[in-house]
Amino acid sequence: MAWNEPTLYVLQGISYPHDMLYAIHFENNAPTLRQTLKLEEYTDHMAVDQKLIMLIGSGENARQPEISTVEGESLKLLAQKLLPEGGMGVAINGDKAFVVVGGEYVAADLLMYAVEDPAAPMQIQSTDIPISSIFRVAILMSGPYVVLANGQGGVEVFREGN
Repeated sequence: MAWNEPTLYVLQGISYPHDMLYAIHFENNAPTLRQTLKLEEYTDHMAVDQKLIMLIGSGENARQPEISTVEGESLKLLAQKLLPEGGMGVAINGDKAFVVVGGEYVAADLLMYAVEDPAAPMQIQSTDIPISSIFRVAILMSGPYVVLANGQGGVEVFREGN
């Protein structure tokens, strides 16, 4: 789930490898289902920022890790790109998206994507990070800082642009 006031975005598995994304709008404390989008892949992670949703999933029977961009207001799929390895976390900060890729107990990378044009996200930076002992890496964005809670790697703090 992700909250982007006044909308709650919810992922629900409907049948492997498909998921459903729901946009539930809250107005005057009354929830209304606004939009739904059937996803053609199993989705592991989601990040929401204003009108953009980034999803990390696995297409073609979980063999191809992908990052997808979705327009949040109309739940329209804008783009899908292959990731070099499995996605373990995603966050959006304005016109940049951060994705942790790797696998359990192997070296990982923090990838930065430019998403000024959500229909064509472009990888602009890659940074090696310590081995991860988990498949989920929490990413916290605070101003120019990117903070990772990375299992065996502990907590790592990066300053955007360095």
